[in-house]
Amino acid sequence: MAGYSSGGASAPAPQGEIGRWYADTVANVTLSGGYTVIWANQDIKTFTGTPMDVATGIFTVPTTGYYRIDIQVILKDMVSTTATRYQYNLLRTRGGVATTVMMSRFDPTADMTHLTQSLNGFISLTAADTLHLALFQDGGGGSDTADLDGANAGYTYFCIERMVSVG
Repeated sequence: MAGYSSGGASAPAPQGEIGRWYADTVANVTLSGGYTVIWANQDIKTFTGTPMDVATGIFTVPTTGYYRIDIQVILKDMVSTTATRYQYNLLRTRGGVATTVMMSRFDPTADMTHLTQSLNGFISLTAADTLHLALFQDGGGGSDTADLDGANAGYTYFCIERMVSVG
């Protein structure tokens, strides 16, 4: 896929490096204290080296540039006690400072037992930045739990692709 240029503006195009990892199924994840998703299984990787730490779920950016990110998280067997919302934050750490760079929020209903949320977009990253995804309940107190639905590459996954500007 080639990038394009129009009226002096440039758009990113794939550089060719891509990685996709998926999570194991994890039962009874407690969301009240926050949970970092562990991307334990490599599906695709054309990056040189190993940018994803499959033990911690932390991706280390290998090269400065623009990246396309696609993340999907499926929660099932949800036990909602008092949460006012669920929040998924993609956090970038640069120079020791963590910043939310992408976020998804969802207000659950009392009878909800299954939730699929996605984060998608383009982001400028610097070599040595790190990324990790944190899930948590926001407000309401209590201790909501859910099962993180992993087990195969089509369920809960993290996909990242380096892009290049053209024009």
